[in-house]
Amino acid sequence: MNLENISKRIIDFIFDTEEVSTKKTCVYYYVLQMILESIISTSITLLFAIIFNKMIETLFFLIFFIMLRIYVGGLHLNKFWQCCLLSNLVIFLGVFIAEKTELNLYVIGFTIFLIMMLFNYVKKTCDYKERQFFLKRLKRCIIFILGIVFSFVMLRRYYIINILFSSVLMITLACIAQWIKEIKGGEKNERLNN
Repeated sequence: MNLENISKRIIDFIFDTEEVSTKKTCVYYYVLQMILESIISTSITLLFAIIFNKMIETLFFLIFFIMLRIYVGGLHLNKFWQCCLLSNLVIFLGVFIAEKTELNLYVIGFTIFLIMMLFNYVKKTCDYKERQFFLKRLKRCIIFILGIVFSFVMLRRYYIINILFSSVLMITLACIAQWIKEIKGGEKNERLNN
């Protein structure tokens, strides 16, 4: 039984679907499915963070990663299990990279470069109206994240810079993967049309 069926059963149990419009029922199914997927994926992430004793690093990585991904985008997969597996892999790869990265000027410079690449990605993938919306919010997001990083640096907790670096790196790689996926999808559509 998949999450779609579970969410349908729960909604059917809670509501008398004959009294609720079909459109609203579909929205309820979808929203509940998204909530269940988020709970499962986050629970797996936190469980692994506890097992590997990386809770603080994981939480900061998640904060940075999620904030950036909301406004930048990234790779989108068709099935929940693929997304859950890849998301958790990315999170723990990001935490591992943060732990193993030696802080130096190259890391700081590369982080700044990657942030500029993310702004450029948003500019190229959105139409004018969307671009204005996302760039404005992405700027606020970056300022907020840099505020957190600056606060930790003032407390001499420099590891936060490595976590920011790894989260920006993972978002950039996800954007590149999505871009490649779209190119391949375009090529596939061209072959089907010919």
